[in-house]
Amino acid sequence: MQGTTATQSSNGKPTPTAPQLTVFSLTTHPKTSTGKVVGGPPLPLPIHSELNKLGFDLARATLSQQPKPEDELTVENVCRATARQAFRQKFNPANDLHDREVQQENERNKVKRDKLDEQADFAAKAVRAAKHEKAQLAPAEKPSIPLTIMLLGAFLIATSLSPTFADYFFFSVSDTPLRWLYSIGAGALIGFVISWGALRYVDVKVGNNEPGWLNGFVIGAFLLALALGGIRLANATTATAVQFALALTGMELAVFLILEFLARRFRASFNEYQSRSDAHSKIDRQIEAASDHHSDVVQERTSKQAEIDGYFEYIEWRELCNTNIDRIEEAAVQAGLSGYRAGVAVNRSETILP
Repeated sequence: MQGTTATQSSNGKPTPTAPQLTVFSLTTHPKTSTGKVVGGPPLPLPIHSELNKLGFDLARATLSQQPKPEDELTVENVCRATARQAFRQKFNPANDLHDREVQQENERNKVKRDKLDEQADFAAKAVRAAKHEKAQLAPAEKPSIPLTIMLLGAFLIATSLSPTFADYFFFSVSDTPLRWLYSIGAGALIGFVISWGALRYVDVKVGNNEPGWLNGFVIGAFLLALALGGIRLANATTATAVQFALALTGMELAVFLILEFLARRFRASFNEYQSRSDAHSKIDRQIEAASDHHSDVVQERTSKQAEIDGYFEYIEWRELCNTNIDRIEEAAVQAGLSGYRAGVAVNRSETILP
C-alpha cells in the first residue's frame, strides 16, 4: 500500500487524496541457513493490524462522513486478496526440506532445554548448600566497650595528672582557679586519649603491624608515667612529697595495667568477631555467585522454552492456514472494514466539533 498525498480544501485544511490500495507482498516460504531457521510467514495478527490501518487511511483520505459501499467493497477485496496470499502449505517435515529443518531445530532446542533443566537443578542445589552453610556459621556480633569503663579510666588518669600539671606545667598562671582549670582540662584530655587509645580495638587488625603498634602504645604510656614520676620525685623536698609522688605514679601505672588487661580481652573478642565476619562475607559472596549463575541458567532455559513454544505456535499457524483459510479471510475483512468505519467516525467528529 502506498502513502497518501494532500491537497488544499476550501476550509484551508489539507485534504489527502485516496491512497492506492495494493495487495500486500507476503513472504512465501521461509528460508533456512546452515540449519538455523530464519524468517517465516507473517502471522495473521500483524496482517490484520495492517489491514485495519489500510481501511482507516482510506476513510480519512476520502473524508467520507458515511460509509460508502464502493469503498467498503474496495477494502473487502484488498483484504481477501491479502489473506489468500498467506502461505497455506501443510507442515510436512517428511517431504519438505524447510519443514524438516524446522523440526530438527526444535528437537535440538528440546535437548538443550533438558540439559538446562539439569543445570538449573544443580545451580539451585548450590544456592541451597551455600545458604545452609551460612546458617551453620556462628553469628558475627560486634563487641562493644562500655563507655563507663573508658570514662572511668580517663577520670583516674586525669586525677593523677592534674596536680602535676598545676605544680610543674601551669605554675606561671597566677590565677589559681584558672591554673587548676587548665590542669584539670589538660589531664582530662590526656586521660581520655590514653583510655580511648588503650581500649580501642575496632581498627586493630590481625597483621604484621599489630604487635608493634600495641607494644609501642603500652611502652609509651608507661614511659609517660615514669617521666611524670621522675619530675615529681626530682622536685619532692619532703618525705611526704616523695610518698605522694610515688603514689601518683603507682596509680597511673596501675590504671595503665588495668586498661591493658581490659584491652587484651576486647581485642581477642574483636579478632574473633572479625574472623566470623570474614567467614560470613565469604559465604555471602558464594551465595551471590551461585544465585547469579542459577538466574542465568533459568533465564537461558526460559529463552529456550520460548523458542520451543514458538515452534508449536508456528505449527498451529501452518495448520490454521491450511485448513481454515476462510476464517483468516473473514477476519481480515472484518479488520479492514473496522478500520474504515473508524476513519469515517473520525471524519464525522471533525465536522461536528469546532
